[in-house]
Amino acid sequence: WFRLIQLPFFVGIIALSACTMNLMSTKELVDQMDVPDENVRLESVWLLASRGPDAIDPLLAALDDQSPRVRGAAACNLGRLGVQSAIPDLRRHLSDPEEAVRTAVQDALQLLERDKEIR
Repeated sequence: WFRLIQLPFFVGIIALSACTMNLMSTKELVDQMDVPDENVRLESVWLLASRGPDAIDPLLAALDDQSPRVRGAAACNLGRLGVQSAIPDLRRHLSDPEEAVRTAVQDALQLLERDKEIR
């Protein structure tokens, strides 16, 4: 019963953290990519994706993150954003040791190839 009471508190803390990160500048989000906490870096990747062209270089750098979740999210967002210049970097990560990252990279490349064909 006590744990059920704590749940809304922890959900509220997580939501507050996400809102705070969303208010950060692009530079502050890029700085968050250097923190040890994988979840902070992951959230930064997703928020950077909404920041436009200034986010492309940090997203490309995130492809080399130690966390497979961060690498996969970076690949996904580069594809979703249609960053054609990311194709060489994404291809380099087709041999990532993690299958989930390889899948995210393949999906991103397919999106970019489709986008190229439409243009």
